[in-house]
Amino acid sequence: MKRETFKHIEAELYSYHDTLKEIDRLREGIMHIYRPTSDENIGSKGSNKIISVTEIKATQLVNNAHLQSCEKIIEAIDNTYNECDPISQRLIKLRYWTKPKLTWDQLEVRMECLSKKTAQRYRNKIVERIGDRMGWR
Repeated sequence: MKRETFKHIEAELYSYHDTLKEIDRLREGIMHIYRPTSDENIGSKGSNKIISVTEIKATQLVNNAHLQSCEKIIEAIDNTYNECDPISQRLIKLRYWTKPKLTWDQLEVRMECLSKKTAQRYRNKIVERIGDRMGWR
């Protein structure tokens, strides 16, 4: 895996909770963006299409590229996390989802059963799995 890809996946892990919030914000925006107005053009031929607000919203949810990208990243992280052993899950929580960010030395103290080098090997495997799920090399 390229160094840049590795760093990008780590950045996605660090911003996991922000991405979840972004997904909620995007969905909420789509669900409340369409407000039908009454047809003031009475007597015109108008369109004979039937427009369903639900269909419009569903289409926008499916076609929003940014939303789809965020969801794909979250799905890859969630699936990888759920398949990890408890030690790897704890490593993810402490390394990526704990604020302030812990150094490898601080992580070694918190993990107790892992050396700094072993924790970094776990991290490498986790990042590689996420990259495989995303199709990133």
